[in-house]
Amino acid sequence: GEQSWTFSGDSQQQCELLYTNKKRTGRFTVRLTRIGDDLFMDLDPQPAFGEEAAAFYKGHWRKTHTFYRITLEGDSLSLSFINPEWLKKYLRAHPEALQWEETDDRSGFVTSETDELRDFVLTHKHTPGAFSQPVLLKKTTRR
Repeated sequence: GEQSWTFSGDSQQQCELLYTNKKRTGRFTVRLTRIGDDLFMDLDPQPAFGEEAAAFYKGHWRKTHTFYRITLEGDSLSLSFINPEWLKKYLRAHPEALQWEETDDRSGFVTSETDELRDFVLTHKHTPGAFSQPVLLKKTTRR
């Protein structure tokens, strides 16, 4: 569906994101970090403003890291996130790899320290299936 990602701010390490899908919206603080040679962004949701918050936004509301591997090329931003199905399957087979809390709905979230998560991402950044297919965002100008 139609969605908009509007980044604002002038810092090279932190900015704001306004995510809109249909008529729903979510606000995030975005922090950029390098893990190995790759650039990642970490989304930190800001307080919701009503029931109209996008499902995408609500899915980030637990105080956890949400890493996206990003690539900038010209006017395009490519985003790839850790594949949640791959992660669940991997952590069930290797429970020592990261601390993981499974929720009632059988989804879950990682509770490991940041350094452990960074090491895990660095180890698996090229593992087949570990990351989603990239989502391509193209820069547009307001008229």
